[in-house]
Amino acid sequence: MKKIFSSILVLSLVLTFSACGTAYTVDKMLTPEQAEKIQAQLDEKLTALENLDPAVDSEIDLTRSVAINYERLGHYDKAIPYYERVLEIDEIDFVALNNLMSIYEEVGDFDLAGQYMVTLFNNFYDRQGVVTDAVRIFLARGEVDNATRALEEYARKYQSPETASFINEQFNYIQRVSKKLEEEAK
Repeated sequence: MKKIFSSILVLSLVLTFSACGTAYTVDKMLTPEQAEKIQAQLDEKLTALENLDPAVDSEIDLTRSVAINYERLGHYDKAIPYYERVLEIDEIDFVALNNLMSIYEEVGDFDLAGQYMVTLFNNFYDRQGVVTDAVRIFLARGEVDNATRALEEYARKYQSPETASFINEQFNYIQRVSKKLEEEAK
């Protein structure tokens, strides 16, 4: 099982970087100065959120900003409740859904990542990055048929000369992962 997961993970990373998926990049190698700057921004946003003036500030923007800064600092446990608050305000906020999916994928909780991915896919299926994410997470969950169906649905709606290369790359990726899964299951 570890071998299957590592194969999927390596292929997922290659596909993510080559297809420019929507996954939000967490700053893993922050310098102390960068971390200090992000912390200062975070403190400023938290203060603004505590003293929210609806005439001046947007609760959703401040809440999202706090979540993003916590995530950039690697504090997923603190970012998650703020992203969830954003979703209470706007249940299909792209950034919150996408970043929650990425956080849960990062920590290896593919069930929760999949839940956010399905909501993203159902509402933003016209974005290639969302399709890339859907395929990657379905494959990480071992759901080759669902990955194929998601891509087929996108292809049915958006097949064009401009999308042909993307669709072919995704189908080839699904085939490679499916073949590896079959080989490793033997």
